[in-house]
Amino acid sequence: QMCIRDSRAIDGYLGSAEVYVDRNSNMKADNDEYIGLTSNSGEILIKKSDSDYDIIVRIIAGQTTDSDINSTVSYSKEMISDRGQRTITPFSTLAKLQGLTLEEMADILNLDYKDISTDYVANDAALVHALARSLQILLQTKLADNMDDIAGIQSRATQISDYLKNVKSEDMTSIVIEIGSDGQLIESNVDQVHGKQFSIDELSVAWEQKDFSELIYDQGNNPQGFHPCYMQKWGDVLLVSNCHSSKLITLDIKTGDIVSESACLLY
Repeated sequence: QMCIRDSRAIDGYLGSAEVYVDRNSNMKADNDEYIGLTSNSGEILIKKSDSDYDIIVRIIAGQTTDSDINSTVSYSKEMISDRGQRTITPFSTLAKLQGLTLEEMADILNLDYKDISTDYVANDAALVHALARSLQILLQTKLADNMDDIAGIQSRATQISDYLKNVKSEDMTSIVIEIGSDGQLIESNVDQVHGKQFSIDELSVAWEQKDFSELIYDQGNNPQGFHPCYMQKWGDVLLVSNCHSSKLITLDIKTGDIVSESACLLY
């Protein structure tokens, strides 16, 4: 019987991420080292014979899901964990890139080693979870791409960690800390950072009953009322066009009130 152990890829739980066993220790996801995809909860089974190698996880835009956003991610990244570790996270990645143990990383960030080395989502370690979301933004697409600025990444990670220690626990659920071009910390949230898609299910009943009869446009020689067909969220407004895309209006995202309307587009 084959001996196996389970590992888990976490930012939130990362599903359908590609997993590689770095048997040649080059910190690259080589094709012949691929062993499968993570489950919806980020789990992957590792053969005992592969447990002596580092594990690389490739997060793929449009494929990998993140439980923090309940959707696929819009970015591609790579994470890595040192041999024998059961979780592959931004913490294990930052430690491995600097040749540090997770114990040393916990000391640098002034965090509990147990919190960053285990399943911080299941353990409701809200501060560590919030920090992981923020660290993911700092990491580059490829592992090797981080090396030119690894000291800067670590410095910013420590800065964010210190900041989050002063945030109220009830505000930790979806907070993400970004760093502006001027070096200042910016409080954001999961939806803002990941560009949550607009969902028709979130529209209020009032929106569905919106009366567009006041809008008249010319389609050839036949004046017609406005018939909504296509919608797209754009900042604080919703762009709405008719099915011929010959008329466009904008609606206030909160109230559904008409903000503006385009001139008629004749074909």
